[in-house]
Amino acid sequence: MNVSREMCQDRGYILSDTKNDSYTAKDANENLVFVKLISDNAGIKCVNSCINEAVKIQAKRLILIAYKFTPKAKRLADIANIDVELFTMAELSFNITKHPLVPKYTVLTDEEKKALIFRYRILESNIPLIYKSDPVAKYFGLAEGQVRHFKCHLSSNYLLLAGCQDRVDRDNLS
Repeated sequence: MNVSREMCQDRGYILSDTKNDSYTAKDANENLVFVKLISDNAGIKCVNSCINEAVKIQAKRLILIAYKFTPKAKRLADIANIDVELFTMAELSFNITKHPLVPKYTVLTDEEKKALIFRYRILESNIPLIYKSDPVAKYFGLAEGQVRHFKCHLSSNYLLLAGCQDRVDRDNLS
């Protein structure tokens, strides 16, 4: 099984309608996800046609995998009217979650996040942050504000948390 299909299964997507270079999946909310493999470098025309194809089948999320994306193609993905995730072939050459130094973790639901904040009497701003571009956060498709928890490798008694954000606001660091 290739890594893109493993990634979709690890995210909890149900795979269906598989073709050689593309397939669809459904997430937990029954939203359609369109995954497309591009066998070459992806420019703005290629990304635009993939976005149009995803909109045509009413997909809520598009995952594009190519050798390289041009800067204009990346900008187009950022402003698209659907959620577009870009992965290079190098990023999906192996499953990062199977590496022995990457801890197993789960993403908390909003209710679990609120219960955790109440239990430990902390503010949401006190939860350590990771970037959305973190390889494991990107693999699982974490959105800004989602919190993951995982066990520390050094001891089984420590539970670590990390909240996801797009980038660090350096003006608000104290």
